[in-house]
Amino acid sequence: MDKKHIAIDLGAESGRVIVGDVGSIEVVHRFPNQPVKVGKSLFWDVLSLFEEIKKGLRQAFARYNRPGEIASVGVDTW
Repeated sequence: MDKKHIAIDLGAESGRVIVGDVGSIEVVHRFPNQPVKVGKSLFWDVLSLFEEIKKGLRQAFARYNRPGEIASVGVDTW
């Protein structure tokens, strides 16, 4: 059994939670990244992104739940 690795990718327009190993990857959750306006500026909605990341992690761990199957979690932001 190959160890699975979770990648959280946050881009300007969307985010996703991906599970992969040496031979394959699977997007387990995809979600929009919709900015919020504060005054005259736009900001990432950090609380919404955090909730979506937790939702994706729950889905990943539900799908790959054997002990020791998931070896790491990494985050990449744009």
